[in-house]
Amino acid sequence: MNAVISAAVHEYRNSNTDVASDRYVVTVNGTDYRTAVSSSGAVTAAAAPAEQSIPTQAAGNTPIPSPVAGTVIRYMVNEGDKVSPGDTVIIIESMKMELEIKATVSGTVHCLAAPGAHVAAQEILAEILTGASQ
Repeated sequence: MNAVISAAVHEYRNSNTDVASDRYVVTVNGTDYRTAVSSSGAVTAAAAPAEQSIPTQAAGNTPIPSPVAGTVIRYMVNEGDKVSPGDTVIIIESMKMELEIKATVSGTVHCLAAPGAHVAAQEILAEILTGASQ
């Protein structure tokens, strides 16, 4: 029996720098797996399937990044809800503290990271769709 396996590797990039990070998503037959690779090239973490593919920011949308590494506890709004600047969108836990992440613009929320997901600093958790992208 001949099995066909489709695989691809997608490199994360920190949105604040042009330097590639050591985090990758490996897609095997349509399932994404998050991995981390040490500077020596050894895989230091190969997680269970990721909840989602690597989020990409659409033009005109405002990303909501995690300010620190942590765990997404809950969304304070639902997918598609309208928010205004200052509205709390997401609660994350980091170092036993809960942090509120607030909207910086008005628009419609599009959730990217699932509750319970472990996230890195600057990883995009959600985005606010503004203007024509709503």
